[in-house]
Amino acid sequence: SSKDQKKKGICFHGTPGGHEFSSFLSALYQAAGPGKTVTESIYKRLQSLSMPVRMDIGMTLNCTKCPELVTSSILVASFSPKVEVHIINLAQFPAFKEKHQVYHVPFLLVNQKKTYYGKKNVEELVEILENTQREENA
Repeated sequence: SSKDQKKKGICFHGTPGGHEFSSFLSALYQAAGPGKTVTESIYKRLQSLSMPVRMDIGMTLNCTKCPELVTSSILVASFSPKVEVHIINLAQFPAFKEKHQVYHVPFLLVNQKKTYYGKKNVEELVEILENTQREENA
């Protein structure tokens, strides 16, 4: 929750450490106060999401590519009340890894349906979320 008691939709599953400790601090910073900003265009696109979206991110603490996806997802969730992100340390949650057959990281699962691999920036995540909304509304 943020300082104004609004849910930010950012959940960490596991003990943050390694490369992800900075991402965990970034999530706290986003929820607590001024945080990082996004462009006006990205902000408007995030505000126009019409349906709730859940992102599950499978990561490992020693992955050098995971922090970009994690940090980008934190920004997206902090600027849209429709987005919820669950950041999952696969070493501590092997059942998630097995269930979704995660063979490498970073791993992104959108609405428990569609999977993506590799680092993603904010723009790429917004595009994925917009495409998800279009597909689910079709």
